[in-house]
Amino acid sequence: QVKACEGKKAQFNSREAIFGRPITDYSHLAKISKNFEPYATLWLNASAWLAWHQEWLTCPFTRLDPERMRKDLEGAQKAIAKSVKHFQDTPHLGDVARTI
Repeated sequence: QVKACEGKKAQFNSREAIFGRPITDYSHLAKISKNFEPYATLWLNASAWLAWHQEWLTCPFTRLDPERMRKDLEGAQKAIAKSVKHFQDTPHLGDVARTI
């Protein structure tokens, strides 16, 4: 939703200009997005890991795609390593990052 707001700010500013209204400063959206990013990264990767784990344990072995698994795991590993570092001093979130 934060990304959607960032996309709309240009639209709103252009409409403000058309109607001769003062242009609204949306610079705080970038800060909000930057502050929210580690939480979104942790949440999305934890969710993906749980879904992958379930799929790997329940689907037929012949349906597993090792190349896709490798790419997914490498990407998640990098993201989770960043999450562990970011949340190392945050109770519970650091535990989630380390567990995943």
